[in-house]
Amino acid sequence: MNKITFKNINVYDGTLDMKLLEGVNVEVTDETISNIGNFEIDPKSKVIDGTGKFMVPGLINLHSHLPSSGKLSKKKLGDKSKLVKFVTGNPIGRIVGNMLVKKYALMALNSGVTTVRAVGGVGDLDSTLRDKINAGKLVGPRLLVCNTAIGVKGGHMDGTVARAIDGVDEIKTRIDELEKEKVDLIKLMITGGVLDGKEPGHPAPLRMSKEMVETACKEAHKRGMKVCAHVESPEGMEVAITCGVDSIEHGSAFDKKLIPSMKKNKQAVVCTLSPAIPFSMLKPEVHGYGEVAKINTDIVLQGIIDSAKLCLENDIMLGLGTDAGSTLTSHYNFYKELILFEKYEKVSKSFALHTATLINAQIAGIDKETGSIEVNKKADLLIVNEDPLKDLHSLAKPVMVMARGHLIRKPKVKHDKVLDSLIEPLI
Repeated sequence: MNKITFKNINVYDGTLDMKLLEGVNVEVTDETISNIGNFEIDPKSKVIDGTGKFMVPGLINLHSHLPSSGKLSKKKLGDKSKLVKFVTGNPIGRIVGNMLVKKYALMALNSGVTTVRAVGGVGDLDSTLRDKINAGKLVGPRLLVCNTAIGVKGGHMDGTVARAIDGVDEIKTRIDELEKEKVDLIKLMITGGVLDGKEPGHPAPLRMSKEMVETACKEAHKRGMKVCAHVESPEGMEVAITCGVDSIEHGSAFDKKLIPSMKKNKQAVVCTLSPAIPFSMLKPEVHGYGEVAKINTDIVLQGIIDSAKLCLENDIMLGLGTDAGSTLTSHYNFYKELILFEKYEKVSKSFALHTATLINAQIAGIDKETGSIEVNKKADLLIVNEDPLKDLHSLAKPVMVMARGHLIRKPKVKHDKVLDSLIEPLI
């Protein structure tokens, strides 16, 4: 039995009230939080002095893509598709792919993200990494994975992190295949996206039929799996909501008549401001995707903001994700999503942190296990030097991270200087 006690540390517990426990002891036994308070420390426990430091629950990123870095890339989709074929069809490529998903998962962990929901990957790389972590062969974040998303021919990310199916008849077969890969949830690409929009002012046309979405939700739910879906238009929102998608990724303005149904079915929206802000605010010549992408991003960004506000105003579950791995969005900057959430949705720092921890855990269905600092929950912890509710930027510099009881004493993250130089001025 391994026991660690953090002595005299300030704890924000992750609940809605974000209760502050000042100068308490937190005991971790193996993977689990076993005691919190001013108790007498077990002499057999390893003691870590937390005086002056702040402990919060490990952050939970609900929207990430592990195979890619997030670095500025002007490669077209066809070029990326060739890389995916190399990774999935070549033994050397497979080794490279495994190295990349491991690298970016550990990058997320060292930045304080103890749970990553990987919602679109390459082949079974994500589930393979998850299984290694769960088996104790590797220390890493908790992973909830979709593996390759279900898309349509020529649709969003077809040939990279999505695989096209040809109509309703193929859905059951594809979900059977994903079930054999032991995915945690199913990802659908219901609409187009900013970077595949061809016409200015039309960023996210409906690509997947209502019948396909309905069938996919029915088949997934039959197997006990949740469904998340890429959606960036009002039309896509209506299809996703009425067909039973569990979490809508990104989002868009939607008809208020759908609110009662969303609340009844406990559907959620995952807000992703991080990828939209740079494409909206940087000049097209900087990101290299042209004026059409800029125009369409402005529309999508406003849709993300509007859908989040509708959720907040109507008590609909709203989570946070970064779309890490997409162009201009790194795996180490989840804390910035909290800052953007505070700024654009006018929420408090306390609520932003609560959303990134316990609410995200509730949306992911793991809130009995993680998301708050409570006795008998897993020891997923982030420790920083400064009070995060005075300045969320303090979350950028973890002094320690713990994932299911595994302590990283001096977490290190290698930053991309080009990426940081573009993004930092926008935050």
